[in-house]
Amino acid sequence: MLQNDPFSPRDVVLGDGSVGHIRPLVPTDREALVAGFNSLSPESRIRRFFFEKKVFSERELHHLTHPDGIDHLAFVLEVPVEGGPTLLPIAVARCFRDEHDHSLAEAAFVTVEDWQGIGIGTALAYALAGAAWGVGIRRWFAALFSDHRTTRNLLNRVGFLGEETALGSGVVKIVCHLHPPGPGDAQPPIHATFSPG
Repeated sequence: MLQNDPFSPRDVVLGDGSVGHIRPLVPTDREALVAGFNSLSPESRIRRFFFEKKVFSERELHHLTHPDGIDHLAFVLEVPVEGGPTLLPIAVARCFRDEHDHSLAEAAFVTVEDWQGIGIGTALAYALAGAAWGVGIRRWFAALFSDHRTTRNLLNRVGFLGEETALGSGVVKIVCHLHPPGPGDAQPPIHATFSPG
């Protein structure tokens, strides 16, 4: 792939000094996706789905593991298993283009419990934002609990926060206007260090 291709895999150095590998999500990530979901605490599931979701349906799993790179973009971040050559996906970032406004997409991020707080979400957000911009997406929206500072901070790193709409039960919809990539900045630089988030 071209060096500036926003879909090309890349390595990033995380906040704890470990190296993560970012690449597009593929159908063979299905097992890792299920394992990561099963590892989430009830609180994390509620923050992500607004209820304590127990399981993905077969239809949901097929949809989540078959991004088309245009209307559904998805990236995983994986790390070496016990220092060996095998890489384990531990986080996912994705966005789904709005069917009525093609410059808008719903974004979502999830990181397994043991790897939160070291910049994984930030690294994935930059990767996803670069790819989104490349296919004509200029704004993201996300539904979240109003006190969910982590997602707010993450969105604020790749764009600026605009409209906010209350959806009820403490949930708000926030629109993030993505920053355009700079020259040669369609993807985060290899071996870049990201602050926690």
